[in-house]
Amino acid sequence: MERDLGAGRRVSTEDVKIQIDAIAVSGGEGLRRDLRRRKLVDLFARQHGMLLDDPVRDRILKEIATGIDGFVGSDLEALSREAAMLAMREDATVVSRSHFERARDKVHATMNERVRQYYERVRQHFKGGLPRETQPPEYQ
Repeated sequence: MERDLGAGRRVSTEDVKIQIDAIAVSGGEGLRRDLRRRKLVDLFARQHGMLLDDPVRDRILKEIATGIDGFVGSDLEALSREAAMLAMREDATVVSRSHFERARDKVHATMNERVRQYYERVRQHFKGGLPRETQPPEYQ
């Protein structure tokens, strides 16, 4: 699926997957969570053509990323989109830190402690596969 971002820019879902895979391969699990989130925020900001107004762009992205623990990829995209919408409503030509801070108040993390506990229970339940008595004979 391809989306038109205006000004002749088109981004397909495949482009996003390739860029996210590149982040995973280049950093992988070796990157701290906040660095991976910062890279994703940067990716979504660039895709939407956002210009960050501070000259120290990395510092801004790092500050944004440290305040969004528990955000998954779709949450980060929603955060970037909401920050851009806030800037547009003010007729701003750039997206500033304050737009991201206000967007953070509107967009909430999908991943919370309750969801983490649920996934941990699922992981523990399926750890080691099915019990021997319920496995089909070809797997025993």
